[in-house]
Amino acid sequence: MAKIRIQKQFGQIVPADEFAEELIKALPNNKVMELNYSFPRNAGNHRRFFAFLNVTYDMQDHFDNIHHYRKWLIMKSGHYQTIQAPNGYTIFDADSIAWDKMDEDRFREVFNDCINAFLSVFGGQITREALNEVVGF
Repeated sequence: MAKIRIQKQFGQIVPADEFAEELIKALPNNKVMELNYSFPRNAGNHRRFFAFLNVTYDMQDHFDNIHHYRKWLIMKSGHYQTIQAPNGYTIFDADSIAWDKMDEDRFREVFNDCINAFLSVFGGQITREALNEVVGF
């Protein structure tokens, strides 16, 4: 199975790149294709998320490692999985923000929730408006 990118133009679905165009051309006529769709991630939002992490990491003094801080912030925002260990302990694992794990809509939700989580703990240091300005919104 191949992943292709398509887009809507003037009410019609068209290939968004050369690979998709070639695949569609190779399909036999009257062949039914089933598509699962998602919207590709926005690279600008991805960069803004990491700018947000860098700025807010420097505003806190609890975490010595930015990767631990990122995982904590994602979990603090409510985006995590729980794993029941054989010994009865519960392990928490932050949701992945990897490109192939999350579409743009879900990423925006996580990003917004991370901002809210940061402000709920460290909001006395910066307003949302100032944070948005620093991050580039």
